[in-house]
Amino acid sequence: MVADAVGVTIREAIQEWSELSETPPLYQSVDVENLDGLFRPQATGDGGWLPSVKFQHQSCRVTVLYGSSVRVIVERDP
Repeated sequence: MVADAVGVTIREAIQEWSELSETPPLYQSVDVENLDGLFRPQATGDGGWLPSVKFQHQSCRVTVLYGSSVRVIVERDP
């Protein structure tokens, strides 16, 4: 579930920012399949925090937030 959301969002970013299409694939930077294992099956945020992970992929910072749904944010580094 998390791996799928990250893959889709990265592909959308590549379509938006053409310079990313020339970079190596995401799997060369991050073991995307293991992202699912970083999060509990049911993240609730009861402790006042939202489970998340951040990583760098080429010239972008990728943030994955996991709560009642998965949110993936891709930002270009300045």
